[in-house]
Amino acid sequence: MQWWHRLRRFLQDVRDELRRVTWPSRPSVVEHTILVLLTVAAIGFVLWLVDLGGQWVLHELFRRLLG
Repeated sequence: MQWWHRLRRFLQDVRDELRRVTWPSRPSVVEHTILVLLTVAAIGFVLWLVDLGGQWVLHELFRRLLG
């Protein structure tokens, strides 16, 4: 079989599979997107606080060690 026949068959199979997919509703996508963004923001904030704490600890350590 020629490569273009295989490609055509593959694309037909992809189209058929995409028709079988149960797609989420728009409100569900919006709700989950907001949840993901809030979660990422919360984790980013926590990491920022940990970074500030680590920076302060290192600053104090070097200040006391080096005078």
